[in-house]
Amino acid sequence: TRTRTATVAVSPPDFALAIDPAALTVNRKQKGSIPVTVERVAGFTGTVTVTAPDTKPIKVKLTPHSQSTSGAAVTFDFKVKKTAAPGAYDLVFTGRDADGRAHTATVTMTIQ
Repeated sequence: TRTRTATVAVSPPDFALAIDPAALTVNRKQKGSIPVTVERVAGFTGTVTVTAPDTKPIKVKLTPHSQSTSGAAVTFDFKVKKTAAPGAYDLVFTGRDADGRAHTATVTMTIQ
C-alpha cells in the first residue's frame, strides 16, 4: 500500500485591498464615505499606506489623500460638488507597504 503525502505551499505574508463591490451611486452635493479594507494574508502584520485617486477632475472632494494603517480598514470621506458632471467614474485606490509591494482596489462612482 502506498501512502501519498500532500504538500501544501504556504504563501508569504502579503496584503490585498478590498472595497464593497457594489457601485457607489451618488447625487451632486452629496457627502459620504468609502471604506477600504486591508485584507491581511499569511500573517502579514505590516503597515499599509492607502492612497486615494485624484478626483479633482470629476469635481469630487475626497479626503484625506492618504492614510496609513496597521489595522483592518481606512475610510475616505467625499463630497460631490454641485458642478460635477453626471456619469460613471472608476476610482482606483492604491495600497503600499514598507517593502514596496503595491495592490489596488477599484470602486465605480456614478454621479447622477
